Amino acid sequence: MKSGVWHQLGDKSQLVAYEQLENGVGVGVAVSARDLSYSGAEEHTAKYRALGAEIIFDPQYYLPAYSNNKLETYPFSSLRLSAQRLGKITDDNLSVLAKSLEEINRKTGSIAIVAPAIIYEANRPDILSINKKLHAAAKKAGDALGIPTFGTVILGSSTNKTTDQINSCLADILDIKADGWYYSFEFGDERIPSTHAEVYRCAVAGLTLAQTGRPVFHAYAGPMALLAPAFGCIAAGVGHSQNIWQFKRERWEPPQGQGGGGDAPSRYFSKDLWGTIVYPDEFTAMPVALRNRILCASPYTAALTSAGDSPLKRWDSNKHLIHTIATAVQPIFAQRTARLAAAQAIAILDVAIKTHADIAVTGLGLADKTSSYQYNWKLALEALVAQHKDGFDYLELIR
Repeated sequence: MKSGVWHQLGDKSQLVAYEQLENGVGVGVAVSARDLSYSGAEEHTAKYRALGAEIIFDPQYYLPAYSNNKLETYPFSSLRLSAQRLGKITDDNLSVLAKSLEEINRKTGSIAIVAPAIIYEANRPDILSINKKLHAAAKKAGDALGIPTFGTVILGSSTNKTTDQINSCLADILDIKADGWYYSFEFGDERIPSTHAEVYRCAVAGLTLAQTGRPVFHAYAGPMALLAPAFGCIAAGVGHSQNIWQFKRERWEPPQGQGGGGDAPSRYFSKDLWGTIVYPDEFTAMPVALRNRILCASPYTAALTSAGDSPLKRWDSNKHLIHTIATAVQPIFAQRTARLAAAQAIAILDVAIKTHADIAVTGLGLADKTSSYQYNWKLALEALVAQHKDGFDYLELIR
């Protein structure tokens, strides 16, 4: 698996990923079964591969009873069942699933099978048993294609209240003989995770998976991709939409209400903020010197100046966000050790903390509460490095 930032596909992101790859941004694409039909997946992945990108296909079994028009186009759609029914799945059905995964991953040109898996929950041995069966079916597909099989580890909120709870859960999961890990962590309802303890536990779990010596892909990382190399991940998935900036089970639940969100103003993602600012309203409300610090170049914002007099289209702001995160994080994945990656991430966070402090002096409060997480992310990384010296030492020995 190529190391670095991957495009995590979501709603209306297929062409965005293609454009980014054309500009040399991103090393691979994680395909979303929820958001792309089977024929669409085959069509788009051929284009991505032609640009040198690697592909993995995420079957998204997290809440397996959920389906939509896109998911129904895949050959395993009849096997999207409730956990109760999956607990009674027959060997014949598992063979059908294996053949389906083999066919899909052959047609998409995947470099590894991502095994279907339900979200892990505390005190649910039945889920562990189901996921082992699903992984075994995926392994048959991987072996038939001659490619690795990644175990999917989505730690639901009930599993991650304490590090002891996480360690207990992972001890069982690591019995699965996976060739790599497709990992994500369910946080609370915040737009971007900001609780020091939760971010630390997410990092501890990632580091534990990395110590198996198998590659870890941090799925649904979003802006937290900055932290992923520091806890041993070799890749992270980034997309423009906020609902894939962290794992959100709501994406695989029946929609509530009418949705929407209105015509919200564009958000400008700044490396020096490591977050977003409402453009142009908040941007022009601060001193020119601060505006100049916040601006960071990309092909999508080349016309912007500190005057804030150029428009920023919504899709340009989305593309700029991916470009900015990816170009900042890709060099961190290239660091020789996870410790060095942590130091580089902390250096970026230090700049963001200082920039937010300077904004606070002006009396301007940012609508997105962008300043709420950088300091806690720094604390989490510092605690990880200080408290898990043996884990970092071991990673350096096996890599």
